[in-house]
Amino acid sequence: MVRTISHIALLTAVVAAWVTSATAHSPATIKIGLLKSMLHDTDRARFEVLAANFRTVMKEQTGLAGELLSVDSADELRRQLEEGTLQLGAFHGYEFAWEQAKRPDLEPLMLAASNPDVLRPVIVVAKDNPAKNVNDLRGKVLALPAKGRDCVRMFLNRLCRSNGAKPNEFFSQVRTPDGNQDALDDVVDGGVQAAAVNKASFTLFGRLKPQRATKLRVLVQSEVFPPSVIACVRGKLDTATQRRFRDGMSTAHETQRGNHLIEQIKLERFEPVPADFARRLTEIAKAYPAPAKAPIAE
Repeated sequence: MVRTISHIALLTAVVAAWVTSATAHSPATIKIGLLKSMLHDTDRARFEVLAANFRTVMKEQTGLAGELLSVDSADELRRQLEEGTLQLGAFHGYEFAWEQAKRPDLEPLMLAASNPDVLRPVIVVAKDNPAKNVNDLRGKVLALPAKGRDCVRMFLNRLCRSNGAKPNEFFSQVRTPDGNQDALDDVVDGGVQAAAVNKASFTLFGRLKPQRATKLRVLVQSEVFPPSVIACVRGKLDTATQRRFRDGMSTAHETQRGNHLIEQIKLERFEPVPADFARRLTEIAKAYPAPAKAPIAE
């Protein structure tokens, strides 16, 4: 009886593997979705240049034909991967955690790695500001860059809500200077009492304006958000094609053309998925549950 059950289990596994390999395929052109929120201020003309460069690098690195397409939202990106309209999709790390909870067979293929401090939000104040924690900033004026990253807005929202208010209720005013460096200048000049930026921008400010940077300090910082993920739905793209894409793009930063592309999309390299990535996704999804709508500062 035990042997019979074992044979049935083995047969089931073999059939499942055969079905997966039979349904997975390698289309003539691999279509890759990129979230519009990753493109920041990239207009249509610049996106076309980026897409052309990506297509060239992908062909050189992997031998595969590729097409880069912009997608409005993470939900839409997941849906197109499910339907097979797209074969690969690039998600923000935290959004991938939300979407994978809805579709467990959405799998990370590789990571689009950047400087970790780009994904570490911080609240910066003047060095002589007496504030010991965020609650001491209640009723003050905050600078939140208009072109800042979503993870900074998410961190700010969480801090304020943990103190019983939305950002526009917690602070007397939330100003939106154009960029991170402008926000930090505003703190130095006393126009605002705090700025929400990423730590990489704070470090860059120190290199560009060392004298002014000595007048600032980090009041509180976040954990590092997980990097962006290139993902596919299990069984929708054959493993040989996945391997060609992963192996080829992982060395793109070593070539002149590939390095230029990576600089265009503000990355450092493509890299394998680490063993602890599932744990990191679980932690970020717990700290920042999926919202009913896109996460923005209110």
